[in-house]
Amino acid sequence: MITATIKDISVGDRDYIWLNIEFNVDGKVVYNKYPLDFKNVIGKTSQEITEWVDANINYQIERYIEAEFRRKANLDIIAKTINGMVGRNYSKDIAELVVDNATIIAKTDGTYTIKAN
Repeated sequence: MITATIKDISVGDRDYIWLNIEFNVDGKVVYNKYPLDFKNVIGKTSQEITEWVDANINYQIERYIEAEFRRKANLDIIAKTINGMVGRNYSKDIAELVVDNATIIAKTDGTYTIKAN
């Protein structure tokens, strides 16, 4: 559950009212200063301003939910992918080592060849 509370406001320069919003994201408190541009609310009724602010705060809540969903979905996809790799075998009999102007091709039997770069 994510909740939001407008804690206070301040009028700043550049035609903004700053809303200090406290978000409680599953028990973790996060503060976010949100700029409300005068031009978006000038000439509007109290109800229209309330609806504008409500819509913007609800949008921010949705972004928190979306971010958490993406994080958990990505972790789930990663875990399922790696889990699907359990038992996969890997093998290789050479390794290429680049040293200065040459490439050394080392083999598991102890032999190697050197190629100039």
